[in-house]
Amino acid sequence: MNITIPPQDKIDSFEDIMIHFFYHVLKYDYRSGLFTDESSIFDMGSTGLDESDYLKAYHEYHDSLPKKLSYIQCQKHYYKILYRIFDEVVAQRVLEVYDIELPKKINLLVDIAAFLKDNVNKNWQEENIFLIKTMDTKSFQKFKLEDEKKFTNVIPIPIKKKLSDEDVAQGCNEFLMMSRLNMSWDDARVLAKKNYEKSMEGKIFEPYLPSTIKPSMKLK
Repeated sequence: MNITIPPQDKIDSFEDIMIHFFYHVLKYDYRSGLFTDESSIFDMGSTGLDESDYLKAYHEYHDSLPKKLSYIQCQKHYYKILYRIFDEVVAQRVLEVYDIELPKKINLLVDIAAFLKDNVNKNWQEENIFLIKTMDTKSFQKFKLEDEKKFTNVIPIPIKKKLSDEDVAQGCNEFLMMSRLNMSWDDARVLAKKNYEKSMEGKIFEPYLPSTIKPSMKLK
């Protein structure tokens, strides 16, 4: 299976703006990801949300949950709420950081960058000097901490059995189905979805709740 990565010429030309935008709005180091001219803000999922945002989604999910929904229907209901909150947070942070409203019709990163370039007067490269230094320091500290843990918290990796063709056919990995069973992408997606839905039957979906949330703040 050949994977073609879309062009990156346009997004690369906006690197300084994207570094600034990702740091302030999405709380993420733009340099750590792979982005193309077709990358969308929607690809970021819930990146940059605070724990209070997850708590809001948690309560709204339980307050608005219709009865008699399957696991997958509950999951879809939750993520619809979470992604709406993500959109609201992004819009609010853009307004606070850049003092401008981001048009709702804009979703591609290259279009967001072009909009900021045309409407926000900043020396992006100069402002990024401190941001990059901050991100690099945090990255180094994290790397050093993880490196130290290698010798103190050694966790043995369980040996997984080799999957048979039957295991693959009953699983949810479309790519394995394509490579091992010579299935087409469409057929593999249908079978994987069917297997996933079957594996979720009778299970109850419970949305993410931050571990730092105080007991009194949990759903009662």
